[in-house]
Amino acid sequence: MNSISHKMLMAWKHLSPKYLPFADAASPDLPLSRLLRLSLFQVSVGMALVLLVGTLNRVMIVELHVSATLVSVMISIPLSLAIGLILMNALGYGLNQLSIVGLVVALGLLVDDSIVVVENIERWIREGYSKKEAALKATQQISLSWDSLPSVPSGAASAAALTAS
Repeated sequence: MNSISHKMLMAWKHLSPKYLPFADAASPDLPLSRLLRLSLFQVSVGMALVLLVGTLNRVMIVELHVSATLVSVMISIPLSLAIGLILMNALGYGLNQLSIVGLVVALGLLVDDSIVVVENIERWIREGYSKKEAALKATQQISLSWDSLPSVPSGAASAAALTAS
């Protein structure tokens, strides 16, 4: 680094805490010019995001008459997924591990629901229906319970819905 840029760096270090609080982070590896460009980029991105979200909210809520709850959900779901992916990366987990966990959960739901279907078929057979009729009735009843309960966490809720009907 030449002497002029070194003198400028020292002058900024003494003057800048008042005007640029981040300038004391400047070093020979991260010159002040690059630090200023990075901070300007961050401010620009922040302003663009605020304008985008604000415009989206105004247009959707005021102009399109979409409920504010729906708009908040539309923003919060992708944001929570992004935060989850950032935390996964920070903690050292990869998407492969996430995929395996997702497959295990999906397999658990599949097994749980198939147990509920088999028990429901047995119930229809005990009531005197043929095996084919019992299978059709049981699967129709399970699909109806899934339609009425969109956030069923397990087959236990499906079984509760079946016994209630």
